[in-house]
Amino acid sequence: MGVFIAVIIILVLILYAVKDLLAEKDFASWINIALTSLVLFTVILSIFMILNKGEKTNNSSPAENNNNKPAAEAAQEKPAEEKSDEEVMLEIAEEYTLIENDYRKSNPSAQDYEEVASNYIKQKYKFTDEEWSSFMQHAKETGLFDKARAKISGDGEIDYLIAK
Repeated sequence: MGVFIAVIIILVLILYAVKDLLAEKDFASWINIALTSLVLFTVILSIFMILNKGEKTNNSSPAENNNNKPAAEAAQEKPAEEKSDEEVMLEIAEEYTLIENDYRKSNPSAQDYEEVASNYIKQKYKFTDEEWSSFMQHAKETGLFDKARAKISGDGEIDYLIAK
């Protein structure tokens, strides 16, 4: 699209330069116009390429790229190092626990906190019902929610600060 715009700009500039020379049939003037047009086109094309240098050539969005991955992998956001499946599941369990706790605090009389947290996580990570039920079963069997609550509350973590 940018090259097309550059060509249009060059043609307009050529027509502007040529309007006075249309009456003359001087060959040197026409060569001068052609060289000027070539220089202008090169400058405009160079500016266009410099401005578009940082843009990606891939037209698909990150959301579309994540649709091709399993839900557990979509939960990760390009980490610096690879995370194991258990680490990813623990992070999802932590997020589930945090949402559940926040909903309990904001709505103390509500009883649907598990459903609210489940729906949020399922929507965010695009879990199907089968994937979500298998995640919940695995989390209950391995105690992921207990580990997540312990990690959130800071239990079991080593304090590296030296007391004075």
